[in-house]
Amino acid sequence: MVALHTAIAIVLIVLLIIWVKVNPVISLIIGSLYLGLVTGVGFVATLALGFHQVDLVGDTRALDARKCLLSTV
Repeated sequence: MVALHTAIAIVLIVLLIIWVKVNPVISLIIGSLYLGLVTGVGFVATLALGFHQVDLVGDTRALDARKCLLSTV
């Protein structure tokens, strides 16, 4: 069942980027939230897994993601 929801999340991300023209960073966040919620991880735990496991490389990626979001505004 997790494999099915993973496939749905990937298709959702691709459709949001290509057809709806949503920013890829936001599409990835939406797809990750969907996958975390339907697999039973929960909303708070999904956000905690994404933002609290940060190392030096994670800090750089988070900074780059924020730059991408702010540059499109």
